[in-house]
Amino acid sequence: FNPDIIHLHSLHTNYINYPLLYNYIHKTNLPVVMTLHDCYNFTGQCEHYVGVNCDKFKQNCGSCPFLHKTIAPSLIFDWSRWLLTKKKQWYERINNMTIIAVSKWLEGEATQSILASKNHKISYIYNWIDTEIFYPRHVEEVQRVRDKYSLNDDIRYIIAVAAKWDIHTSKYDDIIQLYNILPKNYKLIVVGGNTPNTEFPDGIVRINYTKDPNELACLYTIADAYVHVSICETFGKVIAEAMACGTTPIVYTSTACSEVAGGFGVSVKPHDIEGIVKALISSSIDTVSMIEYVRENYNKQINLNKYLEVYYSIRL
Repeated sequence: FNPDIIHLHSLHTNYINYPLLYNYIHKTNLPVVMTLHDCYNFTGQCEHYVGVNCDKFKQNCGSCPFLHKTIAPSLIFDWSRWLLTKKKQWYERINNMTIIAVSKWLEGEATQSILASKNHKISYIYNWIDTEIFYPRHVEEVQRVRDKYSLNDDIRYIIAVAAKWDIHTSKYDDIIQLYNILPKNYKLIVVGGNTPNTEFPDGIVRINYTKDPNELACLYTIADAYVHVSICETFGKVIAEAMACGTTPIVYTSTACSEVAGGFGVSVKPHDIEGIVKALISSSIDTVSMIEYVRENYNKQINLNKYLEVYYSIRL
């Protein structure tokens, strides 16, 4: 192959030969674009570090608090310091690299990392959603989904979405706490798969991971509010999806969550479950302005065009 540009994404441990890849990049001296979807490319071995309040990536990793919890956990040895040193060496030898984070928050983190170099440009381009799918759905579509999941017209619903719910995470703990103190006229819809041994109370409407985005858009439309209980987000597409459907976002002030919400809805401190309930009762937003904000900032074609602009500006 003789490409004009090499575009790197999330190159996590164990499925890419780093020395082979970077030796090729150094040999060809081709321009590189690196999109940061998480934090792995500038840490020793973790995708996110906020949950354990760790900032070792700014100096040097080691004694990793995520040693056994990453997507490629180590059983015995801690290679995080060695890996961070090697990554830095590989990156410093690239003469033309543009780093693009998926949020301003992540851009700020990258500027404090091994990616910061005079030969590297760091900026951000937001992720995008398909607003041809995620928009306030019509009454007939919504009613079909209500009938499918026995969702009562007289009850106010709030929704939370995750790829997978795990009993050992703070997200699960927060959702259970929220369920326990919700006003009686509200009911909680939780969408996403379960890890083994993760169960929810019968009073929660459980919907396993849905492959139909149209159904998900209807569920967002049904809900009065979307509650995002993650503290580690580099973007948070489900927040934007819910907003595009006219659903009020309630998010934590951690990482990029409130940035994606864009001043709409309510941002509360991490794990402030009472604050979430207060927001449900008191919050009101300009739905039309919120939907327009999503269409302007998270538009698929606009943001793809920004990548094309980067390509044209750096190709040899």
